[in-house]
Amino acid sequence: VQTTTGRTLQLCMHHHPVLRIRCRPHVPDAAALPEDILRCVYSFLRPEDLLAADSCCSGWRRAALSVWGSVDARSKAAIYMAAFIRIQTKWSKLKGFLGVGVSLCGAATAEDIKKLKETVEPWILPPALLASWNCYDGEWGKSRGMYLGSRLLSAQEIRKGVELCREERWTTTRGILRIPLLTETRARQVVMELHLEHDESNESGRIIFINPAAPFASHFKVLAADWEGFLTLI
Repeated sequence: VQTTTGRTLQLCMHHHPVLRIRCRPHVPDAAALPEDILRCVYSFLRPEDLLAADSCCSGWRRAALSVWGSVDARSKAAIYMAAFIRIQTKWSKLKGFLGVGVSLCGAATAEDIKKLKETVEPWILPPALLASWNCYDGEWGKSRGMYLGSRLLSAQEIRKGVELCREERWTTTRGILRIPLLTETRARQVVMELHLEHDESNESGRIIFINPAAPFASHFKVLAADWEGFLTLI
């Protein structure tokens, strides 16, 4: 492609999704690529690569706004990617302690994640939880269970559990939604508590241990302030 200064830059496409830009002979001229060309370049990139690319300079960031749609969308993507990196690190450490009896599934599909997010609306799932299921979509059926014999549920199982429990009207009350994360064991279950409105004294996303027969009774135990804390607890 030819830049506005008349210099010629060669775009070399390799195996998807890697795209290398060779700038000859002056690297700073990369910032002079026309925005329509930059948008074409961005179409080859994954969100994490797009974040890195549009951080090069203000010109690249302006061109990327049409891809993101808004500054808020980019901000949310950046928050998610930061959470994904932390969650990946936690899982890599945790897998060494779980033992051979625990069999984790691969990453959840984008469609399953989308359906889960739609099912819990208007509540919002924390970025760390979404990132976790983009690493591992629960455990296989015969896995021995990663927490006190309880098996980590898949995105599909969580969605179906929320749908069933909402019909029975026990997971929602006072702007609170409780979603099951692990299978029930000994009449107890690990769930995440989401709030439509939350503040410092009432934060959304804490992990609690409840009795499904009486989910809003006074006897429940808070295990962790969030999903990352729960993975550390395990």
